[in-house]
Amino acid sequence: MFKSVITAVFIGALGGFWFALLSGGIEVFQNYVDGAWRYQVEARSFAAPVVGAVIGALAGANIHLAFAPERVNGFARGTLVGSAAAALLILAQIVFVAIAANFADYRLSYQPLLTRLSGILFVASILGAALGAYLPNRPLVGLLPGAIVGALIGVSFTLPAILITALFISNLTDAGYSPAKIVLTYLLPDMVSPLVGAASGAIVGAARRATPAAVIVAATVAVTASSVPFLYIIGLAFLHISFAPAVYALRILVGLLAGIAAGFIVIAAVRQDRDLFS
Repeated sequence: MFKSVITAVFIGALGGFWFALLSGGIEVFQNYVDGAWRYQVEARSFAAPVVGAVIGALAGANIHLAFAPERVNGFARGTLVGSAAAALLILAQIVFVAIAANFADYRLSYQPLLTRLSGILFVASILGAALGAYLPNRPLVGLLPGAIVGALIGVSFTLPAILITALFISNLTDAGYSPAKIVLTYLLPDMVSPLVGAASGAIVGAARRATPAAVIVAATVAVTASSVPFLYIIGLAFLHISFAPAVYALRILVGLLAGIAAGFIVIAAVRQDRDLFS
């Protein structure tokens, strides 16, 4: 029971923290202090993380009682794998954003950034937990499993952005925002991530001697290389401003090539290690 409860408490507290960032219970803002603008953190309420942890504890106890031992182990293992994939995504985005922030046309705001990154960790953890619980003995390699894992990594990356965008749009009073403009400007660019994640995961997963690590790395690199901050790194920051099919085609191509290359590098490295110790 200890394993399932701890895992569920982690997911619940993480979800509560993300909700607190979304609702303004925890806020990172700029304030003018001692003659300079400085970022400060204000925690108005810790109710959401606490409630999330309590709900997680109850859910973890029920998972232990309702599921077979292999599903409980898969639940914990899936959470760990999802969190690891999210950590890779987050680290890459932090590096990209830090580099992009040096460009004059990139506006860095810590509240949306922290909300987005914590959302990625929460969504990836809960999706990994669900996949591990319901498919405890299913391998992560192969055409279909690789596509599923890659798609889930892509969804983990893009779903927080979609929810944040939906919340932003719901607060808009500008009548000029038509549904078509909202979809093309805010939602469609985020659809690239699940696509390149699924495609790269499927291709690498179907390869000979593929490993789960190769699939996860391939999908993570593909999603990262197709992200908007990467456009700033390669000097194409202006391309994401307006809808253009060529832009999405370029992002898909770059993401696929980078992800597939990274996946096969992992496969080659694992094969070399096995040959050395065989």
